[in-house]
Amino acid sequence: MLLAYGTVTVKPEWKVTEVTPPGYCRLYYVYSGEVVYTDEKIQKKYLKPDRVYVFPSSAKYQMRHNPQNPLFCTFLHIDILPYILNDIIELEIKENSLLKYLLQSIECAISEQNQQIIEVLAEALRLYLIDNKYFQKPKIEIYKILNYISDNIQRSIRLEELSKMCGYNSQYFIRLFKSSIGLTPYQYIINCRMKKAVQLLKQNTPITYIAEQTGYKDIKAFSRAFKMYFKVPPSEYLRKNIILP
Repeated sequence: MLLAYGTVTVKPEWKVTEVTPPGYCRLYYVYSGEVVYTDEKIQKKYLKPDRVYVFPSSAKYQMRHNPQNPLFCTFLHIDILPYILNDIIELEIKENSLLKYLLQSIECAISEQNQQIIEVLAEALRLYLIDNKYFQKPKIEIYKILNYISDNIQRSIRLEELSKMCGYNSQYFIRLFKSSIGLTPYQYIINCRMKKAVQLLKQNTPITYIAEQTGYKDIKAFSRAFKMYFKVPPSEYLRKNIILP
């Protein structure tokens, strides 16, 4: 699922600080700029022009840039679940390759603001990365749990229910889940609910219906959870939210 996209030169104050795994992948097609990436394994990695970078969904990381030489890129935010990515990927773009043509098509679609075509091309790019084994599939029991959560995000999901499905006690299940996904089951469920909420907000869906479809008992509970996650109430999100790479 495509969450966000754009072609931008970032502002001087731009930075990325993922103190918990984001649960989705950022993908950058870098044109220019001086950007440094760091995570728990890599102390310093400079992004190179004319390369594609796919950033982890299941790991913490940071990025900073030089305001005198700002990042200029086309970017996508893609939900790759039930697959995961633990490490940054760097791809060289070869002439006359499928990847090259996909990226050029995405550039054109973003330039023309053709939402439907952008979503189709982003899905094609996601499938390209899956087909070339860049993403990992978690352990089978966790894979089943991720699909179950996705299919049942509109209802209350209890930890005991999930751990019983795997045949583990709750504490072991939490450790197993976090070691695979980088988030606890609770954090992951909240991530999924908020991504679903934003998707519905962009479609001008009534807040009452969004609350129902994201597993909250009423508007008040949904709005409280949404504001805690995004720091703004759902009624103001689209107006105040500025999409950044």
